[in-house]
Amino acid sequence: MMNISKLKNNNGITLIEIIVTVVIAGILSAIAIGSLGKLSETSRVEETKAELIRLETAIIGNPQLENNGTRTDFGYVGDVGAMPANLDALVSNPGGYATWKGPYIESRFTETPNDFKEDAWGVPYTYSGNSIVSTGSGSDIVRKFGTSVTDFTSNAISGLLTDVDGNPPTNLADSITVLLTYPNGLGGTTTVSTTVNRGGQFSFSSIPIGNHTISIIYQPTHDTLTRYVTTLPSANSYGTYAFTYDYFGSSAEFTTNGFEILRPTGDGSNDGLEDEHCGDNWECVDEAIADDNATYVEGKNGKWKMDLYKTANHTATGTIDSIEVSIRTMGSTTGMIARTALRTNGVTYVGSDIAVTSIYTNYSTAYLNNPQTGVAWTWTEIDNIEIGVEMYNKARCTQVWLEVYYTY
Repeated sequence: MMNISKLKNNNGITLIEIIVTVVIAGILSAIAIGSLGKLSETSRVEETKAELIRLETAIIGNPQLENNGTRTDFGYVGDVGAMPANLDALVSNPGGYATWKGPYIESRFTETPNDFKEDAWGVPYTYSGNSIVSTGSGSDIVRKFGTSVTDFTSNAISGLLTDVDGNPPTNLADSITVLLTYPNGLGGTTTVSTTVNRGGQFSFSSIPIGNHTISIIYQPTHDTLTRYVTTLPSANSYGTYAFTYDYFGSSAEFTTNGFEILRPTGDGSNDGLEDEHCGDNWECVDEAIADDNATYVEGKNGKWKMDLYKTANHTATGTIDSIEVSIRTMGSTTGMIARTALRTNGVTYVGSDIAVTSIYTNYSTAYLNNPQTGVAWTWTEIDNIEIGVEMYNKARCTQVWLEVYYTY
């Protein structure tokens, strides 16, 4: 009988050796395929975890990005003032928001522009407030940031104000206004105001994370101290502020010690602007705290148009030192101009041209004396004064007011 183990091919390899080699190769292939499968699954998990971090950064920013020790990146929330309603808002402006500065994240491949919304298994992420969850692996991969949404949308800012010599305002506290401007969550900005106590302390609450503008105004001289304040997640941001003059000490440099703000109470001699979201024009601009685009008056394309308003009568007593006519205005495009307007003793005066910006900003024109008489203002003239705004093109004005400074 022939011994099969002795059978050889032309190269001298036995059939058994060939069979053994094939078996070993099959085993190794099975092992390799299994290892590759495990490697592919691990890779998908790591890829998904990395993308979850990118999504978190897009929403609330990268705390490692700083300039001179100040955090500069707060993502979508820092620009808009609220959490995105969905992940699409990270790459597409959700409603023509003026404060939106995205896209905040980019897709991995241009051929699949929506892949940032899906994990490595192609399953859409579940996003809710301060967490994003991947379920494609069969078990949840969770990325949670902060303990709640309010960590990023409702924080506190407080501060201490003094004059240049470190004196608190004491009895002059009611002459100081503190304004804070921050994104309102709806694509615009909100300006809120508060006062300081006799020790110079003030605070704001329910403020989103980000770098916001704080302005402190000493009304008797209209000196305005403007700074940026950084609001961090789940924090009370505290700052110290000082005017550059000795306003509050025993040897104060300015004698004016009182002021009164008079706001519109009715339409005056001119009614040329368009009212938006209010009954009469004066009702669009009479609020003590600016509501910006909620109510405003607006100009007309290619034309100068003016509004004048009657004001409340004075209640203060003393010698009038000066007055200021103030407006809060903005323009959505270039080529829009605004001016303050004042009418006294039958004569109308306007301030210098203001090239308004795309952000609501306060502007003022001061009058030391009555421009019609050339001498100091009288309280009778104040009670009969009309104030307003003149605008070219479709500029907007949301506030008009008169400040009267006096010594008593």
